[in-house]
Order: sequence, then C-alpha cells, then structure tokens
Amino acid sequence: GASFGLRKEICYNDRPVSWGGGYSGNLVGLRFVNTSTVKAPTEMAVSEALCECVFKIWEKEKCTVCSLNPVLVQKLLTGSMHMKYDLSNVSVFTMFGQRYSLDTVAALIKIFPKVAIVVLYASSESWLLAKMIVNKETAVEEKYAKLTIEEGVEVKIVDEESKLVSRGTPGEICARKASVFLEYLGNPEATKRTKSSTGWVHMGDTGIMYNDGKIEVIGRKTEIIKRATVKIFPAHIEKVLLQHPQVSDVVVVGIPDQQLHEEVCACVILREDTESDGSDEEAKVLEIREWCKRQWPPGPDGLSMTPRYFLPMKNFPVLERAGKTFVRGVKDYALKKLTV
Repeated sequence: GASFGLRKEICYNDRPVSWGGGYSGNLVGLRFVNTSTVKAPTEMAVSEALCECVFKIWEKEKCTVCSLNPVLVQKLLTGSMHMKYDLSNVSVFTMFGQRYSLDTVAALIKIFPKVAIVVLYASSESWLLAKMIVNKETAVEEKYAKLTIEEGVEVKIVDEESKLVSRGTPGEICARKASVFLEYLGNPEATKRTKSSTGWVHMGDTGIMYNDGKIEVIGRKTEIIKRATVKIFPAHIEKVLLQHPQVSDVVVVGIPDQQLHEEVCACVILREDTESDGSDEEAKVLEIREWCKRQWPPGPDGLSMTPRYFLPMKNFPVLERAGKTFVRGVKDYALKKLTV
C-alpha cells in the first residue's frame, strides 16, 4: 500500500517551503516516527538541464516516497532514469499541483510496476482535500482521476452564483474543513472573494462530483474557453487529443476571436519518433486535425470541438516555484505565434 509503515521512510520534496506542498513535505519528517525528509532546490528540479541530479539524490539517499513534477515525469518516461540509477527503494510517487493524463500515469506504472502512485488534491489555503491511489487496477478510464474526499472535509460543486449544481455537472469546487487559511495578509478583499462567511473556500478549480461522492478536477476556472455561447473545458479536449498516437502531450488554451469571443488552440508536443523535419511536422499536424474532425462532428451550434489552431512545441514552460506546467506561458506563446 501507500501508507507509512514501520520501516524507515525517506521522503523527497522539492517544493518551496512557502508553498503548502513544501511546508507539509517538511512536516512529514517531524510528524512521523522513523521518517526523514530530503529537499532539493526547486529551480534545479524543474530544469530540463539539471533535473537529472534529482535521481542521483534518490539513489544516494535511498528515497522511498518521492514527489513528482512535470519535468521529472518527462525525464522518467523518456530518459530511462530507472536504468541509469538505482531507484529500487522508491515505493510511492506523489503527484499534485496539476492534472496528469491517464496515459502518463499508466506509462509510469509500466516502468515502476511496484510503486504506488498517489494523486493528491490540495492547496495552500486548505491543505489536503482528496486523493487517489493509482495502480494497475485503477489506471483505467472509468476509475482514473476520481478522487476520494478526505475524512473531515466537506466538498460541494457550485455554479457562478454559488448555488449547488447536480451530480455530474461541472462547477467550481468549494471545500470546508476545520483547518483552512485564516486570511490573505493585508488583503481583505481577496479573502472575502475566496472564503465565505461560513468557511467555504472557493478553490478556483472546475470539477465534477459523481453519484458515489468522488470528485474529478477538470482544471482552473480561468482556463475555461468561452466560444460563442458554449463553455469549453480544455481538459475534455486534451483527454481526446492524448489518444492520438502522435501526441505526447497537449495544452489547450483559448485564443481571442472577433466573431466567437474565443477559439480553441491546441499546443501539442509530438512524439519524438514522429519529428524529422518541418514538412513532416506539418503533415503530422494536418493528420491530427483531420483525426479530430472525425472525433468531433459539428454540434447543435454548427461548430466542431476540433481546435481551430494547432501549434507544435518542443516542451511546455514550467512554473519554477510551483513545479507545474505554466499554462499562461503556453498561451502567451500561442498568442505571439498567431499574432493575435
């Protein structure tokens, strides 16, 4: 399992101490008997050029519980780090801070079949809210990303007027528990927007609650694309695009449009074995576009969910301190390339 046992646990964490993930990571070594914490500079862990040092640390310190970020995940999947370093002591990977695709997690399980992958949903304002332990049995479409709410935590999904939505309907995730943040220091207006008078914290994330009480986090509210009268959730498009054999990773963003308010842009990282020259890349993008048209025929409004724009990228920028994909940076790149 993924629980802390009687054996010596060495927990690796590279999040800044000022962040919830970094602060709680440090506390692990203080709260649990026979447990130690190993830290690494965040700027090193999220650097493509330097992140390999992290695996040297795992090997030397015999780390057993290791937190991951997108750069480390990509390095594990493409760099054969498990062949280069002795990572046999690792028993748990923790993943948090952003949504990871099922394909990504399944690929990790294939490389590390004996490692439990714990997907966490938390924030600095509310700490841990929900989690899921992913293994061969749960890394399937009907089970993946459906998180179990922690004991002592209340969660509700609300609309833009803070009214409850029905089960299975997307809305903003709100949470309440005994220990949430008191206030944003010196910013009462931001505190009022985030925390209600009854203690409900607005997470700023869009999610769904299912009939069994589990929740799925779809993405940030600010990332919703408003095309004409329809709200498009990037995660829904990303989920389908990741099924294409040529797509290694994708970030979907909204691009300003004079007629429809926003249009859909898919920034894609093509699989390495599909990239040879510019003309080949162009052909692959055209193939992906045509494939998308077959997946998404025009809807009642006459529009298809097929992205209007496709932009190949070599990699996605990462927020250095947070260790997560910098979606705003991806969007800025798209705006610049499309000269919108």
